[in-house]
Amino acid sequence: MEPQPYFLVIAILVFTILYFLAKYSKPRSYKLPPGPWKLPIIGNIHQLALAGPLPHRAFRELAKKYGPIMHLKLGENSTVVVSSAKLAKEVLKTHDACFQKRPFIAAVPTLVYGPADIAFSPSGDYWRDMRKICTLELLSVKKVQSLASVREAEAEKLIQTIRESAGSRINLSDMIFSLISASVYRATFGSYNKEHDEFVILIKEAMEILGGFHWADLFPSMKPLYYLSGLKSKVEKLHKKLDRILEDIVMEHQKKQREGRIDAEEEDLVDVLLRVQQSSSLQTKLIIANVKAVIEDMFAAGTDTTASTIEWAMARSVILLLSLHLEGVAPARGLVVVVVQAEVAEENRFSMALLAGEVYAGGGAAAFVEIVVVDGGVDNILGAGTAAVAVEKSVIAVDEADVSAGVAGQGVGINISHNIWRSEVKTSCDRKAQAPN
Repeated sequence: MEPQPYFLVIAILVFTILYFLAKYSKPRSYKLPPGPWKLPIIGNIHQLALAGPLPHRAFRELAKKYGPIMHLKLGENSTVVVSSAKLAKEVLKTHDACFQKRPFIAAVPTLVYGPADIAFSPSGDYWRDMRKICTLELLSVKKVQSLASVREAEAEKLIQTIRESAGSRINLSDMIFSLISASVYRATFGSYNKEHDEFVILIKEAMEILGGFHWADLFPSMKPLYYLSGLKSKVEKLHKKLDRILEDIVMEHQKKQREGRIDAEEEDLVDVLLRVQQSSSLQTKLIIANVKAVIEDMFAAGTDTTASTIEWAMARSVILLLSLHLEGVAPARGLVVVVVQAEVAEENRFSMALLAGEVYAGGGAAAFVEIVVVDGGVDNILGAGTAAVAVEKSVIAVDEADVSAGVAGQGVGINISHNIWRSEVKTSCDRKAQAPN
């Protein structure tokens, strides 16, 4: 008698369950923080799934019960979650050398050429060289300031669009993203081209894949999941489209370099990367794949996260200003009129301490959330392969007591110290201050 198909299915399921039980029942030689009870095989995936697209809410509820540091099991991935600013600093700054790797993400090798980028490359000579390039070339004070005209031009377009939409509803989220993506695109490639819209859409798709939860990432030892889930096919198609656009842009810039049509004062980020690639100042030799991967990094890092931060900051700050402490609105608005007068420019920010105080205080009271996943590959700390997830609830360094008092309407002055383009700016603001007459 031939075995029935369902017998084979049952046998496979039993074997799989026994395999995972044996794998996860091995004794541990290191201590892990407390955490919720874990189901066989899937661990704590179900608790994050119940939160839908907002996993930080699940982290928040679990942290209320298990504390600011807890252990979760996400499929095969051992994960330690820290959800306080103090502990996040320990992970991301004080002991960053112990958490310098990135966790396994199945799509990374294809999307970022190996990886040949900065965000996912391992620590070493290449990573240090690329960090040096970013610090001294791509994100230097001189380079950022040289692109001020690009940012101002795109901001003026946004303002004009809003003016023309007077009396009708607008989608500010889309407008802010368009503003940031257009600014970053021009800074990266020098000018618009016919592939601008397609490139922006493709980068958004890539970021959604890299930032999402996929079974292939949760169970890295089960390699067939990468194929069976359809993720591999989707990633390869996306990579081919991105690579085609990047290849055309890089070839165009190389042609301009050969013809001597590039002014050193007007170099865009692609020009800088190609110039560095041709020089011999680095310990590692760059190839075109490195250039393409870093372009993807710079564009992705400069668009979605920046747009989301601006959108969230505007929404929360306006709500707090209007509903909680109206006495600060009129002075801040009056100060803008006095300082700016006819035309808004970036340098005006240094002369508007009161407005900066309102924005920073509003931001500090808001529930900003940033989730950073790093890999802790140190056996005597978390165990090899244990990832650390830092859930930072406030990305603006404003004293919580001052913010609370200010929101309560007590008019407490706040001191803000922030870093803008490496120029240390120390501002002292008083909520009861009045704008100049």
